[in-house]
Amino acid sequence: MASPILLTEAVARRFLLGTQGLWPSRRWVGRDGAAAAMQALGRRQLDPVSLVARSHDLVLMSRVSGYHPDHLSALAYGERLFFEYGGHLDLYPRAEYPYWELHKMRRRSDPRVRAFLAEYAELADEVRALVRDRGPLAAGDIPSDMVAGTATAKVTSGRARTAGGLALYHLWLTGDLMTHHREGFERVYDLAERIAPQIHETPPEASVRAHAAAEVLRREGLPTLGEWSAGVSYMLFANMPRKDAAAWMADLVALGLAVPVRVDGHKVERFVHADLVPLLESLVQGHVPQAWDIPGDARAEAVFLSPLDNLLAARARVLDLFGFQYLWELYKPADQRRYGAYTMPILYQDRLVGRMDPKMDRAAGVLTIQGLWTEEAGLGQDPAFQKALQRGLERFAQFHGARETVRPPGFASA
Repeated sequence: MASPILLTEAVARRFLLGTQGLWPSRRWVGRDGAAAAMQALGRRQLDPVSLVARSHDLVLMSRVSGYHPDHLSALAYGERLFFEYGGHLDLYPRAEYPYWELHKMRRRSDPRVRAFLAEYAELADEVRALVRDRGPLAAGDIPSDMVAGTATAKVTSGRARTAGGLALYHLWLTGDLMTHHREGFERVYDLAERIAPQIHETPPEASVRAHAAAEVLRREGLPTLGEWSAGVSYMLFANMPRKDAAAWMADLVALGLAVPVRVDGHKVERFVHADLVPLLESLVQGHVPQAWDIPGDARAEAVFLSPLDNLLAARARVLDLFGFQYLWELYKPADQRRYGAYTMPILYQDRLVGRMDPKMDRAAGVLTIQGLWTEEAGLGQDPAFQKALQRGLERFAQFHGARETVRPPGFASA
């Protein structure tokens, strides 16, 4: 195996942040910038929770100057540059669509999907026909008397409340349907062949495997073998024993498609896509890659990350390289929370330095910062950090349309 590239922790952090558009500062602007950011991220999880704003909008707001939620809606459901898919619901670039056909085909053999479609086979057929004949359809549009009333039968599922809604979901998961648009956060479905007829084909399995291996490696930045294999396994909807993952990665390295990486003071080996090595080498030499270097002092601004930010998806990596332990406490009982329901990590330069717990009252136009914590004692009194925090908070409040911001006791204004 090739000799690994040796990195400091700082270089590793800057590489991860830079490939995701978080360092040295925002480098994208407006709707076109949102499209570029989405392409760079490779995937973006959607989430309905909106204590301040929805997670997918916060992710783009932290990377794109002048971002507005309407931008993503127009890009995904108007221009069809992105599509929704997956058990935990991500948006992917349109070019990725054919490579998920194998996953969808294998989903049809999933025991839960098979059991539902076997029990409600007639209902699923009727729902598919209804979408074909009537056009885009939401779960609430399914007639209650369909198939002797089974459409409104209650089901135990986190995906839908009724059998009719779950039929739509499973038809979406197995590829018959796609998301046409959303009303609020409710998905409206249509036939996949109507939404994406030109890309509704399945590449050979070998091509899908090769694409998945490269795409996950690129998207994850500096994955361990386990992080990489987990991403590939999900995309292929197939288990991958560790020995098979190790053999596959060794082949990628031998072919020059992947390069091993070691971080000073860390035992675990990581890998980088060969196409990203020039960016990494530039950082090793102490330079900011030209594509990332934006004029001005925007880097002197704190950024508040969504709890479901792409950077935080690999919690073990964040702990390993940033020394930052993060747990989303939304679903913990209030009396068991250490920080808050929607606490957001604070990014300052190339470090995760603290947490902020915000809450937005839209009717009153008031943004309340319910808590603010720093990892290092004394950082909150540092003038440079205070100024960066204030700048970040002003942008955050503006994005949410807040007319007033209530700060916690002791918050110093720059």
